[in-house]
Amino acid sequence: MVYMSECVVDGCSKTATRSAKTLCEAHYYRVRRYGSVDVNRRPELGMTFEERFWRYVEKSDGCWLWTGFISPTGYAKFGTPSLYAHRVAYEMEVGPIAEGFDLDHLCRVRHCVNPAHLEPVTHRENVLRGEGLAAKQARKTHCPKGHEYSEANTRLYAGRRYCRECNRLRHKH
Repeated sequence: MVYMSECVVDGCSKTATRSAKTLCEAHYYRVRRYGSVDVNRRPELGMTFEERFWRYVEKSDGCWLWTGFISPTGYAKFGTPSLYAHRVAYEMEVGPIAEGFDLDHLCRVRHCVNPAHLEPVTHRENVLRGEGLAAKQARKTHCPKGHEYSEANTRLYAGRRYCRECNRLRHKH
């Protein structure tokens, strides 16, 4: 015979399944996470959005480092739904970010939220300032054979640059 009882929390009529068969799943996990079934005992209740945000920032003379969740890509994330912390900090301290603009980390530290280290730029500019493959290729001024990528010597095809001189030499017999 299986004994089924109700959750012991006042006002809860769910079936108790956890914690010596006295709590329902929801209240069991609330106790595990917050130490109490009383949601009002959560430390962040009563705090403003800004207060909750800034408690995860370690300010210094240079970078303001995020001490909360950092994504696998190295960017600071905050809240539910998850927001980029550097964007939140910039909007709180400076103002809104124009539509279609990214924030470039001038300090190159992805989990820095110091607005003085952030600059709104187009997505293209942000990518070209970075260290990715597209940025490295765009910075090249000469082809692998040493010919300059000038307007007269460069052909664009399918988003790539080709050296006209190398093409001439390849097809010359």
